[in-house]
Amino acid sequence: MSLEFGIISIILLSLFVTYILFGQKVENSFRDKFFYWLKSTIFSAFFLFLWFGYKGPDGFTWVSFLMSLGLSGLFALCRSQIGAG
Repeated sequence: MSLEFGIISIILLSLFVTYILFGQKVENSFRDKFFYWLKSTIFSAFFLFLWFGYKGPDGFTWVSFLMSLGLSGLFALCRSQIGAG
């Protein structure tokens, strides 16, 4: 599996799992939505960081950590803007 396909697969799967785990009872308040976004970002970033470490020899670096955190946060924010959480 290529790096890009793995990234997209992990993000989509983790967004679905975090919706099942955390997103069922999110109220329409800033605090609840923010903590849901934060939990979803951390959950996704952890698995993306592991994927970067698996696919590359220099995968466990600060750059890959920041990139996985940024990608996870961006995708979780985009999901919340379309009304899926």
